[in-house]
Amino acid sequence: MAKSTDSINITAATEFIDEISFSLKHLNFGNWGLDKLKSHRNEKDFNNFLRRYSGKSVKYFQSTVQPCKDDKQDTFEGQHVHHYKINEKFRIHGFFLGNRFKIIRIDPNHEFHK
Repeated sequence: MAKSTDSINITAATEFIDEISFSLKHLNFGNWGLDKLKSHRNEKDFNNFLRRYSGKSVKYFQSTVQPCKDDKQDTFEGQHVHHYKINEKFRIHGFFLGNRFKIIRIDPNHEFHK
């Protein structure tokens, strides 16, 4: 019986370690920050995105969020920047450090690569 309890705890710990989190610490507030969410629709889309993936695994995030065309030139502090499609126009840009996705740009109107 103790083994079954131990395996449950190990499984729960493993799931917690793989849980994705989001960071705005490196967000470019000047050009690509939260002020880009001025419209109610953009704010709602961003909130829905955070709610949908908070508490999920990194693997789930990477398998369900649509990546945009990879820009090999886009780096931030030596990290490759990933561009993800939130909806038809909305994009977020950032990089992974462990299980944390560090958002550096919020691009609700897909202006960064126009």
